[in-house]
Amino acid sequence: MLGENLAFPPTLKMKCDSVLNDFASSENHLSFLSLSTADGYSLSHSDPAHVELNFRRISAMASSFAGISKELARETHHPAMEGSIIECQTGFLVCRLLKTEHLDAVLLGVFNNESNHGIALWTLNNIAKSITDMLNVYK
Repeated sequence: MLGENLAFPPTLKMKCDSVLNDFASSENHLSFLSLSTADGYSLSHSDPAHVELNFRRISAMASSFAGISKELARETHHPAMEGSIIECQTGFLVCRLLKTEHLDAVLLGVFNNESNHGIALWTLNNIAKSITDMLNVYK
């Protein structure tokens, strides 16, 4: 159970949920945000509008995608991988690695077709900075 994860207590989950929901509701091109551990454990997510999602599966797949992307980057001599993008007809899925002193995490942003590569990357980078700053302060 999430509340039993000593590295991610319930008060931190509530703060992360709030930050992710604030960003998701303020950006009209952003549909959903998910934060998971590097090994696929669901930590936090925004409330998706009008869609039912399996948060555990999404967390596991986002972490797997980030891990595969990291290894592919390393194999092609680009070891400083920070994130990756999946292009869809209806928008973009962007994964970003977050590293803090106490936690390695994956942030997934789901962007609709009103977005473009630049806006999606810029937005997710700003969200990643906010989450990383909060995680670094909360020890």
